[in-house]
Amino acid sequence: MSALHAILTPVGTSGDVHPDNITRVARLGAGAWSDLAGGGRRLAERLGPLLSSSAVAAACAGLRARIDGRASIAAACDAVEAAGRAAS
Repeated sequence: MSALHAILTPVGTSGDVHPDNITRVARLGAGAWSDLAGGGRRLAERLGPLLSSSAVAAACAGLRARIDGRASIAAACDAVEAAGRAAS
C-alpha cells in the first residue's frame, strides 16, 4: 500500500466525502483534510508535506499493522458467536 493510498482512501472512493472518516484519519495522524478547491496545484501543496512526513508515514504504518483484514473478520465472527452463546 502506498502512502498516497493510505492517506486518501478513507475520504471516499466514489467522490463522496465522509467528514467523520476524514476527522478520524487526521486525529490519528495519518492524513489531513483538504477541500481540493484550486485543483491540482492545491492538491500537490497539501500532499507534499504529508507524503514527506516521517510522522505521517509512521502513523500509516502503525494503522496498517493494526488493521489486518483476515484477523478482523475472524475477531468479528468470534464476537458474534460469543454473543449468540451468551444469549442462548
